[in-house]
Amino acid sequence: MVEDWARINKKVPRLVRVLPIGPVNYPTASAFLAGGVPEVMLHLRKLGLLHEDVLTVTGETLGANLDWWEKSERRKKCRERLVEIDGVNPDEDVIEIIVDTNKLEGSINFIGTENNKLSYEEAAKVLEAREPNPRLRPDEDLPDDTRLWAALQSISGGTWGGCVYDVDKIIEVIEAGKKALY
Repeated sequence: MVEDWARINKKVPRLVRVLPIGPVNYPTASAFLAGGVPEVMLHLRKLGLLHEDVLTVTGETLGANLDWWEKSERRKKCRERLVEIDGVNPDEDVIEIIVDTNKLEGSINFIGTENNKLSYEEAAKVLEAREPNPRLRPDEDLPDDTRLWAALQSISGGTWGGCVYDVDKIIEVIEAGKKALY
């Protein structure tokens, strides 16, 4: 059993691990919309690393479940939301999901398209240049305390800054705003 794990680990040295707010700027929701575990399993199947004939809790084989997922309406909707929310087209844009199983850290990266692979720096510039989805906006029903928390968090470096307050930065921005307004 350990030998199987070691053999497969050498062929696929990185697996997916995400956290509620990351790591490295990509929340769990992005991994879900990219297809989550079933999508990773489709890639593992293409590499010939799965026993597709094993039965699953659905009573179907793993292969049958992956066939279903690949053609499912749910997958289609997830992929559509990925385009809407993140501006990433899963059929054109290439998303790389990396986790170093030794360090247990990783990332989800846009790395270009099937015909045009980009460096991380080039991909970041492409994403930066894309217009955000016009429907992306705060929920109108957010309570005031949530709106205040979001504003303070934004000033402090945002979600990717660790969701912590940078009191000095907040005071600096408030003072600059006071000077500009008064």
